[in-house]
Amino acid sequence: MSNRSKTIVDIAEELKLSVSTVSRALNDHPNISVKTKERVKRWRANWATVPMRWRRDCAAIKAVR
Repeated sequence: MSNRSKTIVDIAEELKLSVSTVSRALNDHPNISVKTKERVKRWRANWATVPMRWRRDCAAIKAVR
């Protein structure tokens, strides 16, 4: 992988989880186990990530134009 920031998709692939599970873990969803939340957050702490919210906002701005 290049020097680009890791995304939620990269985290999911490397941890062998679904993207939705990673997203829920990062957002502290009650249906995700504490163990999984800690695993995802520990992994994320070691890498720069691009927040999905930022990517969604950019897509919404593009759609409005």
